[in-house]
Amino acid sequence: MHNELNRISKKPKYQCIDCDKETPDIQSEIWAQYFKSDDSIITDLFEGQLCSSINCRKCGHMSLTFDNFMDLSVSIPKSRGFGSVGVDDLMKGFVKPE
Repeated sequence: MHNELNRISKKPKYQCIDCDKETPDIQSEIWAQYFKSDDSIITDLFEGQLCSSINCRKCGHMSLTFDNFMDLSVSIPKSRGFGSVGVDDLMKGFVKPE
């Protein structure tokens, strides 16, 4: 369905993006624009962006990676009794540091 509704008829060629010296907000925007080569009502409704960071303990360098997603795999805890789990609780578990 997404491919049939894609607003981009001719996808741009691959390009190397070097924006490590930019702030995380600017990097996020640069990558969001790059991923706009897939643009449909489906991406408008369901697409988001994850940012992962890795920090070097020796030199303090931080490396950021941006990935677009259409769904998230969250861990649903086993329920004891009739308790409920909210979406906020699931998201907190998803984004906690490893």
